[in-house]
Amino acid sequence: MRSVRFKVSAIFVSIVSVMIILLWLFQIVFLDDFYKVIKTNSVRSCASSIASNIDNKELNTLVYEIAQRNFVNVRVVKHTKNGFESVSISESTRSLEYCLADELLDKYYNDALNNDGTNLINIDNQDSFKFGNTDNINSEKTSEDLQNAFIGQTPSDSIPKAKGIVFCRVEKFNNEEYLILITSVISPVNSTIQTLSVQLLIITLIFLIFGTFIAFLTSQTISLPIENINDKAKMLAKGNFKVRFTEKGFREIEELSSTLNFAAEELGKADSLQNELIANVSHDLRTPLTMISGYAEMMRDIPGENTTENIQVIVDEANRLSRLVTDLLDISKMQASVSELEYEQFNITKELTEIVQSYASLSKQRGITVNLEYDQEVLADADKTKIKQVIYNLINNAVNYIGEDKTVLVKQTTKEKTVRIEIIDHGIGISKEDIANIWNRYYRVDKNHRTAIVGTGLGLSIVKSVLELHKTEYGVESELGKGSNFYFEIERVHNDHTESGEGTVEE
Repeated sequence: MRSVRFKVSAIFVSIVSVMIILLWLFQIVFLDDFYKVIKTNSVRSCASSIASNIDNKELNTLVYEIAQRNFVNVRVVKHTKNGFESVSISESTRSLEYCLADELLDKYYNDALNNDGTNLINIDNQDSFKFGNTDNINSEKTSEDLQNAFIGQTPSDSIPKAKGIVFCRVEKFNNEEYLILITSVISPVNSTIQTLSVQLLIITLIFLIFGTFIAFLTSQTISLPIENINDKAKMLAKGNFKVRFTEKGFREIEELSSTLNFAAEELGKADSLQNELIANVSHDLRTPLTMISGYAEMMRDIPGENTTENIQVIVDEANRLSRLVTDLLDISKMQASVSELEYEQFNITKELTEIVQSYASLSKQRGITVNLEYDQEVLADADKTKIKQVIYNLINNAVNYIGEDKTVLVKQTTKEKTVRIEIIDHGIGISKEDIANIWNRYYRVDKNHRTAIVGTGLGLSIVKSVLELHKTEYGVESELGKGSNFYFEIERVHNDHTESGEGTVEE
């Protein structure tokens, strides 16, 4: 598997290579083709300008300017019964000037007429295309003779052969016909090609050096933060939850660092909670097992200790142990989405009344009072068994942290579409920092583990799982030293026969 650094460098070098290849293709390989197209369009444009001013008194000036500016030869003749009459001609640039000879005019004229008034002729490999005065040149001299006669580099045997075009256009004006002839070389000058070749060679070297440097720098900038994050992620995977990701640069790298920092914090919290969970579960399992084992051994070894009270202690501790295991299984099922809800319509007010009355024994044993207030009897649509479990767990939690008044209030409020259930105590309360964590298993506000008066210590975690399965609103409002108000809402069912006036229940 190749690294990010290698791939980034390869991509960047590839882009630079493609750019260099395109430059060579357009500037050298296809230069002739581009030059021909551009020059042909220029010649056509020149012919159009002359045709538009064919009757202008200053036509000679226009022809001269066009020839000088565009490096072309121009000749304008008028077709008459006796042949062709010269109208205007540019000064010779000695470029394909032989193509404007009188003996070729008839052919140009007829070909243009047969081609809708215009004709373009390509001239290739013309040996007669020569520059300068050749009268004093000894053409019989060979290349070997020249090498012996001159010092340094000598000319080649052959003179470069020309490539050009002849553009013909027939223009009618006042019942007279004019033939416009324009010739131009379409082969780029050799010195131009040599100049471009040298420039491109230098540009290629600069691009390769600069591109390689930029590719290395870019790959380092991108890969180093990723490599650092990877190293720290390996430390995180090994259980070092204190590691922190501080990489900066690209927005994505910063976001990834922030996400991993959040993950490390959450994993640290989860690890801490897991350790606390193991300690608390071990404690809660050990206590009833110790009680059961101790009382059983006492009844076995000491005559007369096989009393109803001792047996009841064993039964109570066994039931408590059973509830703890059951709660652990229930919460595991709900969090694994194995447990399914069984919705039914039931009288929530009646169920609240029965639950409150079931706490009458606490009033006798510890002086704790659980009261119920409701505005009207109402039907609810939910999983009856699990909602009753939620209510029991919330009341048990309130009893565990009850205030000096030793009173817990269960309050039912009917809304348009839901029923709001509140369990209120006036105990120690919860700080804002702890509110988000109280729904976790075995999380203790005071961090000091103690055996619950009622329940197993998993009550709020079960509450959270059940209410999230119902997809309903729940939460807690609390203030240190003033108590807590746990609440949730479930869907109500409208039934005029069931709903009645408000009331209170006290046990």
